[in-house]
Amino acid sequence: MLLNLTDGLLGESLGIQIIATFNTDVKNIDKALLRKGRLSQIYEFKPLAMDRANRLLNKLGIMETVNQPLPVTDIFNFEKDNQYRPVLKKADGFGS
Repeated sequence: MLLNLTDGLLGESLGIQIIATFNTDVKNIDKALLRKGRLSQIYEFKPLAMDRANRLLNKLGIMETVNQPLPVTDIFNFEKDNQYRPVLKKADGFGS
């Protein structure tokens, strides 16, 4: 679907640019998407080194320290016991 939107006349006439993120290794992405001319850039976010992770935690007002590299997502969703807790919201509309 992404390729249909961006390839050919439709993509050129509309000037569509898409930023896509993947939670998988690049080797798992469809080869058609990785062909020459399809992507302008690929950037892989690796876990931050321990010292950088601790600096970012402190900058965010979290006075904890970690002793291993940490992905940025874990830093921005930091819980001391590292357990994810979803935010439960009251449903409106059809879910009420």
